[in-house]
Amino acid sequence: MANKLHAPHFASNDIHHHRVEPGSSFHRIHGSKYKANSFNPGFGNGRFHPLVDARNNAIPTLYASDAIDGAFSEALIRDRVAGDVIYKSELVDSVLTRIELKKKLVLADLTGSHIRKLGTTRGALLECDESCYDLTAKWAEAIHTADDKVQGMCWISKQCDTTPSFVLFGDRVNEKWITVTGDALPLDHGDGLILTCEQADKAGITIVI
Repeated sequence: MANKLHAPHFASNDIHHHRVEPGSSFHRIHGSKYKANSFNPGFGNGRFHPLVDARNNAIPTLYASDAIDGAFSEALIRDRVAGDVIYKSELVDSVLTRIELKKKLVLADLTGSHIRKLGTTRGALLECDESCYDLTAKWAEAIHTADDKVQGMCWISKQCDTTPSFVLFGDRVNEKWITVTGDALPLDHGDGLILTCEQADKAGITIVI
């Protein structure tokens, strides 16, 4: 199967469910002016946002990872490669937070053979660059429309391929089901900056102070 992404075409029973239990915790990096359990109403452009439902209503989204490495890889490292730099000014107003689920969630599983059953591949859907984000968002919308039990999606991070990443659908997950644990850690100074430098160094990237 070629690694070129095409328009989604699959049946609802092709979607494999991954269940996340109450008490599961995740890490995320986000703007300091937003609450850790708040959903993005549609700002910006990413692999799986912005999204709309079958009635053209916006689907808010929340990205997270089950490990700190994954949160940094998805939110900060992204498509940077070894030798690149990140300026400290880019870290201003960014924080790392930890959240915990109060309720069981059902997610569409985009790992292993489950993504192939949907008629695509990891390379096509999860590793393409930002030029295909309009189409990858269509895949998320198609999954949302096809299965009303699905409250988000999970996959293995492109940048940190030992770590699951998640996106939750805000029209099916109430932010009250998500507890914020601990304080937000600013990334532009103190322990947060030290951690950011360590994470960047793992990828061969330099933080310019």
